[in-house]
Amino acid sequence: MRYIKFLVVPLLFVTLAFMTIGGCSGNSSGGNNKGCCVIDGGPLCFEDFNKDECNLLDGDLKKGKICENVPACDAPVEGCCVIGEGNCVEDQTQLECDIEGGVLDTEFFCDDIMTCEPLVDAGCCVIEPGNCSESLGIEGCADEMGVFNADVMCSTIETCDVVPPTLDGETLYIAECQGCHGVDGAGVPFSNVQGKSAEQIDAAIMNIGAMMTPGLEALTAEQVAAIAAFLAP
Repeated sequence: MRYIKFLVVPLLFVTLAFMTIGGCSGNSSGGNNKGCCVIDGGPLCFEDFNKDECNLLDGDLKKGKICENVPACDAPVEGCCVIGEGNCVEDQTQLECDIEGGVLDTEFFCDDIMTCEPLVDAGCCVIEPGNCSESLGIEGCADEMGVFNADVMCSTIETCDVVPPTLDGETLYIAECQGCHGVDGAGVPFSNVQGKSAEQIDAAIMNIGAMMTPGLEALTAEQVAAIAAFLAP
């Protein structure tokens, strides 16, 4: 159930004060002539008012009626007015939504309606080579420390086509190390590298001539750590 807003009429306090001091007691319109007082055509209504009390609020007295049976007292149903993609307004009545040319949804809040989600700025966010996104928008791209290219598709940006380096230790070992150190690093035909740390592997690449190959020297610190993790016992 959605919540319903009610207006507060300042004159109500004047009426209650007047009734309290007896200003409305014993008047000719009281007694059995009470009913439901409808303010400004509804939905604000007051029960068990007489004519004089209702007049003080410029209301319309429905004699002998209880407010729950007076249609004008029914509070208008409110909901989320879906005006367009990314354009929704909460707490709208049917009339208010019609004026905006929208469609009133009384079942869900705007935050729960997919159509109401803010539109993402068109463009490509380059987070790093090979890592690009068209769904982040300007703010989302800034959160990812990326560079936003407005009105540009990622497929047209050369940096986005770069394949990010793999961090799979086994794949890297097979490609760069297995030929010299064997399938499991046991040292066929060269030295045993099982259990070597990333620091030891990096030092070997930098100082052993046979290991100063373009492929090994191009390994990043993250890739060397991945190889060490693969070789760990």
